[in-house]
Amino acid sequence: MNAARLVLSLFALASCSLGVEAAHVHFIHQSTGDNWLRDYDEWDPDFGGGNLRANLQSDGHVVTDNWHYDDNAPYCPWDPEWAGLCALFINDGARLPAEARTADIIIIKSCFYPTEYLVDDVTLQSWKDHSVSDIVGYFNAHPEQKLIYCSSVPHHRQGENCPPPAVRARGRAWGQWLEDTVAGLRSYSSHGNVVGFSAFAFTARPPGQPHENTLRAEYEISYPDNHMNRAGNVACAARVRELVNAMASGVGEGPSRRSLELSVWPNPAVGQVHLLGRGLASAGTRVCLHDIAGRCVNVVALEGRWADEVVVDLCTGDGRRLDPGVYIVDVQGGVEARVPLVVIR
Repeated sequence: MNAARLVLSLFALASCSLGVEAAHVHFIHQSTGDNWLRDYDEWDPDFGGGNLRANLQSDGHVVTDNWHYDDNAPYCPWDPEWAGLCALFINDGARLPAEARTADIIIIKSCFYPTEYLVDDVTLQSWKDHSVSDIVGYFNAHPEQKLIYCSSVPHHRQGENCPPPAVRARGRAWGQWLEDTVAGLRSYSSHGNVVGFSAFAFTARPPGQPHENTLRAEYEISYPDNHMNRAGNVACAARVRELVNAMASGVGEGPSRRSLELSVWPNPAVGQVHLLGRGLASAGTRVCLHDIAGRCVNVVALEGRWADEVVVDLCTGDGRRLDPGVYIVDVQGGVEARVPLVVIR
C-alpha cells in the first residue's frame, strides 16, 4: 500500500461522520491552482490563498499535487508533439505523475490558457477535440477514477496581456463547454466520471457590462495582476471542494441539486421569456433550450446569484431567433427543472 492509500485509510473513519467518502485527490496546476490550495492566512492579505488543501483534508481526503511547468493548455498547435495538459493523458496516462495514476479524483486546471490564445474558433474547436479524445478518452478507460476539469480564470482588466473582447468571449465559451452536460465535455463521458468547472464564468464580469469577461471587481488584486485576490481564491476553492465531496460521495454531476418549481411566462412566447423560481439563478446554473428532437439549440448561463427571476432571449447560440415550435426549457446546475415552451412569431 502506498503512503497516500495508508493515510487515506486512517482518514476514512472521520470522513464517514461527514457523509463524505474519503478519497485520494491529486491536483495538477500552476500558480492560480497553488493559490487555491494554500492557506489563506498569508502575510499578504491581498494575495491570500483559498485553503483548499486544509479544507479537503478536514473532510477526510488525502491531497497531493504537482506543478505543471509546461504550457498548461489542452493543445499547442505550434507543437503537435506536445499537447499541454492533454499530453499527460495520452498513451494511457504515461506522462501522469505516479500519484495521479493512483488517485481517486484528479483535478486539472488550465492556467495561461485559454484566455490569451483563443485567437479563433478553429483553435477553440481543436482544444475541445483534444480534451475529448485525450483526456475524456483516458477516463472512459479508467472508470475507477474521476476528473474535475477547471478552466482558467479571466484577466485583470488592466493586467498584462489582457486579450481583446473576442478572445475573452471565447474564454467564457470554453469554460461553459467544460460545464455543459448536454453537448459539452461531460456528454462524452461513458461513466459519468468527468465534470467541468468554469472558473472563468464563475469569476468574470458578465457579458454586456463594462470590461466584460475580465475579473470581477471584487476578485481583482489592488494592482493589475492577473491572479485573483483572496476573495477569488476562497470562492473558487469552495466550489472545487463542493465538487470533490460530491464526486467522492458518488454524485457524478457535482453538488446535490434540488428540484425547482419553475414558472415560464408568457407561454406561448415571442422574442423573450421570463423564468421564475426561488433561487433560480444560483451560482453555476444554466438554461439549455432544446428543440422537440432533443437537440440543444442554446445554453444561457445565469449570472445573477440567488435571483428569483431572469429573462432569457429566445435565440440560438449564434444569436438567430428561434423558429416557431415547441421547445424544452431545461434548467441545470444547482437547481433543475424542465418545462415545455411554445415559441410563436
